[in-house]
Order: sequence, then C-alpha cells, then structure tokens
Amino acid sequence: MSEFLDNAREELKRADHLVYVSLKYTRTVDMIRHIIKRLMNCYEFLMDELLDNLKKNNKIIEIPTNPIQKNELIKERYHEDTEIVDAMNFYMMMHKIMKAEYTKSREFRRNVGMITLFDEKNISMNINIDAIYNFYKKARGFTDYIEKLLYPKEL
Repeated sequence: MSEFLDNAREELKRADHLVYVSLKYTRTVDMIRHIIKRLMNCYEFLMDELLDNLKKNNKIIEIPTNPIQKNELIKERYHEDTEIVDAMNFYMMMHKIMKAEYTKSREFRRNVGMITLFDEKNISMNINIDAIYNFYKKARGFTDYIEKLLYPKEL
C-alpha cells in the first residue's frame, strides 16, 4: 500500500465521523462544506496515487501540481475506465460546489440544506444530508476500486 492510499483512507475516516456523528448533531451547512472538503482531499490523494502509478510505469514524465490539471491528465490516461472518469467528473462537481455561492436552508433541522447557485444558466443544487451520505458512499466505493485496481494481490 502506498502513502497516498493510506492518506485517502485517513481522509475517509475523518469524513465518516463528520457524516455519521458531527452532522447528525449539528445539522449545519458549515458541516456539509467540511464533509465535501474532506471528500475532495480523499479524491486528491487518490489522483496522486493514480498519477504516481502512471509515473512508475513510465506512462507520464511529470505529475502536475494543480488538482484540475491532475484531473484532466487522469481522464486522458484512463479514458477507457468509466469508473475513474465518472469519479473525476464527480470531483469536478464537488470543486464547483465549493467555489459557487450558496445559501443556507433549514439549518439545525433534519432537512438542512446548502443551496448552491451556479452562474451558468441560473442552475441551483440543493445538497442535503441524504446527498452528503451519497457523496460519502461514492468516495468510499471509489477508494475501494482504486485499491483493488492497483493492489489486487494485497487484499
């Protein structure tokens, strides 16, 4: 196992606690944003893992430092793997969510939501507790997928 994968697992543990403990008791938009940031950190470590694997196999010369450039390079190199391409698109969606303006909805209640306002075509997105659970499940599933893909013998 590599350091990047271990770091991704650690970020998932932190996100797990935020999802199943902290969010349950606080029910705030700030907590939703913290969870998304932890999940983005997990994806960034997984991107580093994939790029490190490509570099070790002499398929790329240099690893970019910008997460968006890393994302594009991974989509280019793993274009045949729909699981990885979908995960990279999901990462970009989370990135846009964190950059967009947002409003708070029903804080301190079960239906707490973060309504994200995107500039293009006045599109909005409501991110509630159920959506965050799905975000977390996707990140956990992708982490398991990368581990099986790169280290099949160690499982």
